[in-house]
Amino acid sequence: MTDKPRILIVGAGAIGSFYGAILKRAGCEVSVVLRSDYDAVKEGGFRFTSPLGELSWQPERVYRPDDTPDAFPDYVLLCVKVLPGVDRAALVRPWMGDHTGLVLIENGLDIERELADAYPQHPLVSCLAFIAVSRTGPGEVHHQAYGQLVMGNFPAGFDEHCRRLSALFREGGIEVNDSEAVVGERWRKCVWNAPFNPLSVPPLPMAIRSRTIWWKKIWPVPARWAPTKIPWHWTT
Repeated sequence: MTDKPRILIVGAGAIGSFYGAILKRAGCEVSVVLRSDYDAVKEGGFRFTSPLGELSWQPERVYRPDDTPDAFPDYVLLCVKVLPGVDRAALVRPWMGDHTGLVLIENGLDIERELADAYPQHPLVSCLAFIAVSRTGPGEVHHQAYGQLVMGNFPAGFDEHCRRLSALFREGGIEVNDSEAVVGERWRKCVWNAPFNPLSVPPLPMAIRSRTIWWKKIWPVPARWAPTKIPWHWTT
């Protein structure tokens, strides 16, 4: 692999395009696979508003799902929603070379096993994202706040691929928490989400106070990451 890896994002919606922007800012060659926004992104790239500054970017290549890659990437970032009936192993199959690593930035528990079984010889990095971001139009993304990742290998460990990717994300301007036990981190986030996602229903001040207090108790992150406003789009 070259000094800065080639990245391909499968599922470049709000989440995928944000982390693509971070890797692009770190100097990586970043391409995307798109469905509905293909024409808009092919012509004008991703257009961002963000407190991190200018994140708008043009992918190196824009593919449709049935295209053939010009060259296999060093890493595939899979950022689609984990839904019943979605064959995620099939989604990434056309883009996986012999030495391509697979990086998951998705919600859910035990979501890695399907991919680990399908690609047992490939590095598998699992990430949890803490971010407020939304797609506002074709190729248009509004990043409200945050962006931190928790990263580790599945089922356990933190290898050279994790170290390389975490360094790139930090270079691009976000924080990464290294984890030797990412499966446990997924359970911890699930426990956090279970009581606090419904807090969007009570009055705003109560929701803000409760989320902020419990964030500080459960997640060992800097105070500036503690939630301070709603609405947001929590995802992994």
